[in-house]
Amino acid sequence: MIDALCRSPVPYAFDGKTYEISPLTEGDFADFVSAVRWRTLHELLQVPNCPQEIINEEYRAAPKKILGMSSPEIYEQIEAQWAVVEMVYLGLRGRHPDITREAISKWDSYTTHRMQEILLIISQPWCSLDDENKKKAQALRTCKTAEEVETWMVQEANARIAKKSELKSSPAK
Repeated sequence: MIDALCRSPVPYAFDGKTYEISPLTEGDFADFVSAVRWRTLHELLQVPNCPQEIINEEYRAAPKKILGMSSPEIYEQIEAQWAVVEMVYLGLRGRHPDITREAISKWDSYTTHRMQEILLIISQPWCSLDDENKKKAQALRTCKTAEEVETWMVQEANARIAKKSELKSSPAK
């Protein structure tokens, strides 16, 4: 039930189309964790002449990996391009069933990372966020158009830059 309540999308304009990015559900996060769990095996299968015993060992080990969204392995992977594509795919698939991982992987990295940033902000029911980020999630969810989302994102970036400048210019104690 909470999934349905939390799935209000945020619009994002890209390449002449407005996409509706839905917050990730508990099931989406489970799918992402599963993708991380099997990633090593996937990479081994891409290596020419990889010894079969190494592949077999990873095949047996992958299901036994205990991972959650706060696991170090998740944090290690979350900025990898394949993980960004996966998260964006998970956030778009509900409202854009025609979208594919392959299509997303061809988008520029600025767009996919921007969408991932939106996803992590609006998916707060499953992410442990501090009060400041919860306020950001609520503010972002009030945006009704892609232009409002972009304006909000620029304001947030400017606020971060101003805060860094303020910290640099303040005398050390």
